[in-house]
Amino acid sequence: MSWDVLIWAYLGLTLIIGISAGRFVRNFSDFTFASGRLGRLMSTGTVVSTQWGGVTFLGIAGFAYVGFYQGAWYSLGPSVRFLFWAFLLAVVVRKVQPFTVSEWFALRYNNKCGGVSTILNAVAGLGLLGSQFVAFGAIAATFLGLELSTAIILGAAIVLSYTMVGGFIADATIDTFQLFVTIGGALLVLFVAIATYGSLGSVHEQLPADYSNPFEPWGLFFMVTIFMLWLSDLPLQFNIQRMSAVRNVRTAVFAATLAGLSYIVIFYISPAIGSYARIALPDLQNPDQAYPALVQEMLPAGLAAFIAAVLLAEILNTADSYTLGPSSVLSNDLYRVWRTEASPREVLFVSRLVALGFGLLGLWAALAFQAIIDLILTFLVIGWAMLPAYLASTFWRGATANAAFASMLAGAAVNGYLITYPPDAFAEPYYTGWIGFGVAIVVLVAGSLLRPDKSGTVEAADTRALNALPPQ
Repeated sequence: MSWDVLIWAYLGLTLIIGISAGRFVRNFSDFTFASGRLGRLMSTGTVVSTQWGGVTFLGIAGFAYVGFYQGAWYSLGPSVRFLFWAFLLAVVVRKVQPFTVSEWFALRYNNKCGGVSTILNAVAGLGLLGSQFVAFGAIAATFLGLELSTAIILGAAIVLSYTMVGGFIADATIDTFQLFVTIGGALLVLFVAIATYGSLGSVHEQLPADYSNPFEPWGLFFMVTIFMLWLSDLPLQFNIQRMSAVRNVRTAVFAATLAGLSYIVIFYISPAIGSYARIALPDLQNPDQAYPALVQEMLPAGLAAFIAAVLLAEILNTADSYTLGPSSVLSNDLYRVWRTEASPREVLFVSRLVALGFGLLGLWAALAFQAIIDLILTFLVIGWAMLPAYLASTFWRGATANAAFASMLAGAAVNGYLITYPPDAFAEPYYTGWIGFGVAIVVLVAGSLLRPDKSGTVEAADTRALNALPPQ
């Protein structure tokens, strides 16, 4: 019996669930963030599962295949990010409940800042989306015998099919369904690996000494950089969607807190899987295939096929979030501004077309890079320039619109250039992100203090945004 049928059947079930959820989409609000009606179960499911895709189970395991603590630090970063989200951002943003992150920037600062954040969301989102297509391709190539590029295209086709129909409702529904199945499969693989190869400590003793050195590469600077790169995706649209989609502030805080705690578990699971893959399959040419290759090596064919199907479906769920986020920003903050008289149905139709177009761009990025972590970090470095203005929008009433606008433009331009032409002094191109980040901070602070023009400050900003901010 060919167990490929099981994989196709599970993917088919995912597609059916997503398309079926489309019957609840009646307008742009439903398509974008489920009209703000998610309860604790679905909000937690979609917050956690959005991150539990190709990065968590393939990218981190691939990182750990090369060096254990590369994967460990990368997997601990989300815990910091989610707790930051839960206790510092969720309350402020949920009170305002903007459609998009660009709308938040426009309310807090002005429309120019909203426009820049729209563009940077699209740029950073390309890396996130493309990485999921690559992750899908890595698994499909391992289990279905497809050529990597063909498998990447297949994953993109499935994601775009149900995202265009079901929108955020489909996204949240499938995320919740997948949450428990995914972690169960990862734990099963880890338990079998321990039973087969022994404890993680004994495995590390068989590998080179520098493999489990927590200070490699570049010591703690690597860890801090990874943490900052995780924080840099906070201004991206899929986060705003999840803060605005929940029923109330308590639900927003609850979901983000649980997501942060979940990554403390992942801190062990995914890097450990990478270590066991290193000892079981020392000659892998593509580290991104460490997890699926280990599954295929250790488990019976039927069970391995099921784990592969679960992983593929989880990756698709994450990919639909990364498709829907930037496309909803582009539809809401560009098309609706241009066509102010557009009906809700017209905007919904355009949103679906934009999702298709953005998905095709993500497919291009995936085919061009064909590496999960490299793809994410390359584009996130550019989006990192938004972080100072975003944090200031929620914590510093004195931040001005003109300074925020210049900060995002200057930081993005510097990082865009440096990631394209990285100096030889940097071990990895993504370390250059610190330079643009520093430039963005200096421009924002200096501009706000030296020219307090009151555009976007207490006297000028939208009262919805100001009333949600903490006291000065």
